[in-house]
Amino acid sequence: CPQDAADGTFEDADCLLVKAYNEANEVWLGVFSQAGQELRKPGLTFFDGATRTACGPADTNVGPFYCPGDQRIYFDLGFNRQLEQLGVKGQYALVYIMAHEYGHHLQNSLGIEKRVRRAQQGDRRGANNYSVAMELQADCMAGVWGRLANDMGNVRISPEEFQQASAAAASVGDDRIMEGAGVRVNPEKFTHGSAKQRQYWYTRGYETGDINQCDTF
Repeated sequence: CPQDAADGTFEDADCLLVKAYNEANEVWLGVFSQAGQELRKPGLTFFDGATRTACGPADTNVGPFYCPGDQRIYFDLGFNRQLEQLGVKGQYALVYIMAHEYGHHLQNSLGIEKRVRRAQQGDRRGANNYSVAMELQADCMAGVWGRLANDMGNVRISPEEFQQASAAAASVGDDRIMEGAGVRVNPEKFTHGSAKQRQYWYTRGYETGDINQCDTF
């Protein structure tokens, strides 16, 4: 995995993402250990085009995602091109996406994911609201990881990199996606949260460095 020694830019996205994945493991396993809890590392699979998972088949239209069934992060390597089409630049945007998906693994490990799915089954009309809360919490957890990794010396996150992550969070807001698709923005159809919400919770996590501040419910 060669990288430019001058600015630390990786030539290949998969190398950058493996580095982020390893650092996420180091930070979160340490956090759980200090709390007297055990955390199992999630798996990591790269794909380009299509893949099969315990959650069913997936293709590039899905983008990166976490499957609770096999506790594995799936990362579509073509997603970098999608981010560029959305006007998001900078490698740290991909690191944010990895940290967000790792947040879903934390939710699964802590039992949050199962409780939310049960709540959705009991409240069909409010199912999207629970989904939004799940996604915003994963954003917040991604921010917490960034702060902890920065403070613990694993990585050094520059103001520019923080802005890259913030821009990425906004770019995948439901309102931005609906606007880009040329359809009316309808908050009742949101599943991931608005651009403003996603930026807010990512920033909250980064500024506090405390997973307890990520109660989006």
